[in-house]
Amino acid sequence: MKPTSRLIPPAAAKRLIAICTCEDFLERARPHFTPVDRWKSCSDADLWRAVVSQVCVVGSSARWEQLADSGDLALISIEALSPLSAEQRGSAIHGVLRKHGIRYVTDEPRSCKKTQALVANFEFVQHCGGAQSYLGRLAALPDDAARVKRIRRDFEYIAHKGARDFLITFDLGRSLIAFDVRVLNVLEAAGVKAPADVQSNNESYEQLQSALLERVCGPAKITGAQFDRILYRNYAGLCAAMGIHQDE
Repeated sequence: MKPTSRLIPPAAAKRLIAICTCEDFLERARPHFTPVDRWKSCSDADLWRAVVSQVCVVGSSARWEQLADSGDLALISIEALSPLSAEQRGSAIHGVLRKHGIRYVTDEPRSCKKTQALVANFEFVQHCGGAQSYLGRLAALPDDAARVKRIRRDFEYIAHKGARDFLITFDLGRSLIAFDVRVLNVLEAAGVKAPADVQSNNESYEQLQSALLERVCGPAKITGAQFDRILYRNYAGLCAAMGIHQDE
C-alpha cells in the first residue's frame, strides 16, 4: 500500500472529494479564496495585520476574531506603535491582547511570549523594506516549502500551521494547507489517519499535506489553499453532517 493510501484510505479520499466538489460548500467558500497575486496589492498595514493574526490565533481563533471586529487593532497599528519604545510597544500590545482574552497571554508584558514575539516581529516589519519588497522576496523563492521555511525564520511564534496560513493569505502558497484544529477535526471524521505529531513535526506535516494534494485536491481540481478554505469556511455545516463536536 502506498504511504498516501495509509494516511488517506480510499473511503476517506472519496468523502473529502465529495465535500470539495459540493456546490453548496464551494459557494460558501469561494468568497474566501485568496485573489490571484494578492500580495502585489498589499500594504504595510496588511502585512502587520497578518503577522498579528497568526500570533493571536495560536490556541484559539475565536478570540482573534473578537479582537479583529472590535476596532482595537488601531491601538497596535503601525502608526500607533512606531513612535513608541520597545517597552512601550510591549505594554500597548499586551493590553490589547489581555483585553480580548487572547490565549496564552500571561499577566506581565515582559514575560508574555506572545507579546514579546509581536514586539520582535514589529521590529522586523519596520526594517524589512516594506510589504511589497518583503512579499516580493518571498514570491521569488523557488517553491512553497522554501517560503514556509523563510516565514518560520523571519517571525517569532509563527510555526508550521501559521506560516502556511500566512502565505495562503497573500496567494504565496497555493500548494499549502493550514492544519488547524478545525481542519484536523474534519479530516479525522472523514477517516484520515493523520500522524499524532502533525502540528509539531515538519516531516509529518509535509507527508499529510502531500497526501491530501495527491489523493483529494488533484481529483477535486482544487489547490491545497482552496481545500483549506473549503473545510474551514464550512466547519459548522461539516460538524453537523459528520457528528463533530465544536470546541469553539
